[in-house]
Amino acid sequence: MKVWLGIQRSTGIDRRQVTPDGTRGIATGVCPGCGATPFMVQGHGRHRYTHDTFRAAGTATCCGDSVGYIYAKTVTLFGLEEDEAVLNGRARVY
Repeated sequence: MKVWLGIQRSTGIDRRQVTPDGTRGIATGVCPGCGATPFMVQGHGRHRYTHDTFRAAGTATCCGDSVGYIYAKTVTLFGLEEDEAVLNGRARVY
């Protein structure tokens, strides 16, 4: 799984690498809210963003500021929607 944080800036998206650590992640660089380095982020409101990527609103745990969106790209054969359907009981024959 590949995880990153996208921070919206006036010059574009500032992309930071995130290393998962339990229910939170450790983001590289300086926290936009309080200046901590590196800083912990936690996602809220996860939803499917693309066929293989989840997106959640990211909050810095050091200061509580909203810092952007956390993206998690997963490995999937048929896409997240189909994987979830099969795991929840709808079997398909291919």
